[in-house]
Amino acid sequence: MTHDARGAWPVPVDGVSVVLCTYDGARFVREQLETVLGQTHPPLEVVVSDDGSTDDTLDVVRSVAAGTATPVHVSRNRTTLGFADNFLQASTRARGRWIAFSDQDDRWAPEKLERSLDALGTHGAVLATHPVRLVDEQGAPLPAGRRRRPRGTRVVPPGHADPWGNHFGFTMLLERSLLERIPSSERGLDDFTPGAPLAHDRWVHFLASTFGRTVLLAEPLADYRQHRSQAYGRLPHRGIRARIRTKVEAGRDQALYLAGVAAHRAALLEDWAPAGDDGAWRAGARRWRAIESHCRRRAELQGAGPVARRAGLLAGNVWHGVYRSTGRGGLGAERLVEDVVVSVLRGRATREGYFASTSSE
Repeated sequence: MTHDARGAWPVPVDGVSVVLCTYDGARFVREQLETVLGQTHPPLEVVVSDDGSTDDTLDVVRSVAAGTATPVHVSRNRTTLGFADNFLQASTRARGRWIAFSDQDDRWAPEKLERSLDALGTHGAVLATHPVRLVDEQGAPLPAGRRRRPRGTRVVPPGHADPWGNHFGFTMLLERSLLERIPSSERGLDDFTPGAPLAHDRWVHFLASTFGRTVLLAEPLADYRQHRSQAYGRLPHRGIRARIRTKVEAGRDQALYLAGVAAHRAALLEDWAPAGDDGAWRAGARRWRAIESHCRRRAELQGAGPVARRAGLLAGNVWHGVYRSTGRGGLGAERLVEDVVVSVLRGRATREGYFASTSSE
């Protein structure tokens, strides 16, 4: 089956379009927009899409826009779309060859776009991302927590990324043509928030890991502000027993859900492949069919009863490559550790009430 996914996308112009989405962000948006406009590699334009703010967000944006030579295109949605669809529909108005997503409440380092563009050109990548610095509401640094910073720039070939991994949207600089391949309305469900539409950054992660290289910079190029009203923030620390308990109790259902997500992604690549497929679409579809199979095997393991049955299924998963590295078509050794722990503890939880005292963790 062949389709035309381009729709009404504008003809691309060499340069970076910054897509900045807002909703009741008057408190921080001035500082964010000023750091976008103060880049050492100035953006071609800034596309601002407001999702129905009830505060002074748009007044602040227009005030900043009035003082710059960079075109700032401001629009307001007629109905509330939610953050993911707001970013994706705003991107269809971007003219630049490259798109950078911007939240409303962070701060960019002056060289963010310059460094990211250089990395894309050097490595022939379609997506560049970078680490972040955590800051509080006033912009003061916060502890980095458990997040590990890369030691050097790393390039991930197509088909090698963790299928359930992701990068923060505001760290991304992507080739716009990625978004033109498949309409975002077809993207399906999110793999992190069950039942929700796939987030814009996870959609980009899927597309980029299918169709090109991703370059991961080592240098933090943005401040990620933590405050109560943000759509997503740093997750609170949960004790190890609480996290294991979640896996034990919901592991089978989660694995089946992810199998459905993988099946949908494989079908997208099969159905939307152009007549002149260079092989990337077919390779991507095969990869996601394999991921679907791996998830169903994990679901069977996590739903099994007797210990001997679980041990046999675990051995079968190893034999079928479920836990190979993501670059070799598997889900990675981390899932093996997870399945071993869950398999051991499922029986113990049932027999001894292992998690009965973990409600406060």
